[in-house]
Amino acid sequence: ADVETSLEPAPVEFPDEPSYRAFVETVVFRLHLAALPPALRPAFLDEVIQRVTKRANGLTLDYVRLNLRGRKP
Repeated sequence: ADVETSLEPAPVEFPDEPSYRAFVETVVFRLHLAALPPALRPAFLDEVIQRVTKRANGLTLDYVRLNLRGRKP
């Protein structure tokens, strides 16, 4: 009952390229990388990092947090 929801911007900024790479490798692209042949994984990540570093917001992931609130009737 009385359910409330909201979205909250929660960008995550990484201090350096190795930190960003480690995060996207193990969290963001984990399942995608698992589907690629092992020999292609480093090249894929290299391309992602190269493109990301050219963006204006650089090593920032634009997360949005979903907030939920309610009570049991």
